[in-house]
Amino acid sequence: MSIQAKTKPKTAANRENLVQVRCFQTKFGWIAIAVRPSTLYGLVFGYKSRAPAEMALRRLLPDIRLKNGSVCVTMTNNQVGNYESILPSRLERFAEGDDVDFRDIQIVTDHLTPFGCRVVLACRRVAWGQTRTYGALASECGSPKAARAVGQVMASNRFPLVVPCHRILAAGGGVGGFSAPGGVRLKRRLLEMERVPGKPGEGALDPLGEGVLR
Repeated sequence: MSIQAKTKPKTAANRENLVQVRCFQTKFGWIAIAVRPSTLYGLVFGYKSRAPAEMALRRLLPDIRLKNGSVCVTMTNNQVGNYESILPSRLERFAEGDDVDFRDIQIVTDHLTPFGCRVVLACRRVAWGQTRTYGALASECGSPKAARAVGQVMASNRFPLVVPCHRILAAGGGVGGFSAPGGVRLKRRLLEMERVPGKPGEGALDPLGEGVLR
């Protein structure tokens, strides 16, 4: 499906302005991503089917169709390239339990404050199997008393897994919150998987808390 802001010839330049949506299934539920060839605009995951994943992505990015005159399309499998094919493959490997580094993926930061940008950058440096507290991340960003503000940035993270907010924990060993479907239960599952690479368990956790996805 293609939704066009204006009727224009499909030149190479116009194709570069497309923001494309792709949905795919993994062991951690359905994932939906919004991308240009070399930029990630948003990501949602943990949904039981394609339709709610697409709806969640569009709620996350309500202005994406018209921003900068972009066109939003839903892709078919033979239209993928660059991030549209590379990122799904890497996310699928991650869900299988592979240690996948997403730090080279370029993300949109226009919606972030300067502090938010620092928090996201610091979070992206937290590697597989590592964790930080909200307070420690605040200190790394030069604002040691801003743990609550760090939590707010993580709660509104548009790029879960790519910006690994599941690795940011509360003080005193608490897990902290998690805004993806399944909440803290899914966050615990991700942390468990990263501590035992390659062994995500007997099937994947149903992120809606209703058993196991097969």
